[in-house]
Amino acid sequence: PGMYIEAPGWVGRVLHSCNPNSIVDMRYNSFTARRNIKRGEFVTMDYDTTEDELFRPFECHCNAVNCRGFIQGRNSQLSLLAS
Repeated sequence: PGMYIEAPGWVGRVLHSCNPNSIVDMRYNSFTARRNIKRGEFVTMDYDTTEDELFRPFECHCNAVNCRGFIQGRNSQLSLLAS
């Protein structure tokens, strides 16, 4: 909580997906591909894993099989697990 990667030059260019091709690990300040990313494919990450609460929650249209529909931040996912 409270730890963020400060890289406004590139992080804002990484798109959200509920089934991302990369992982941002806030604990180790790392950004890693989950699988091979094809030429021309957008680099994606799951915004719910990087922010406790998103400044601007949004309706997701990523079309992933596991799409959650509304992205609010990590705290919303933790509250779903607790219920």
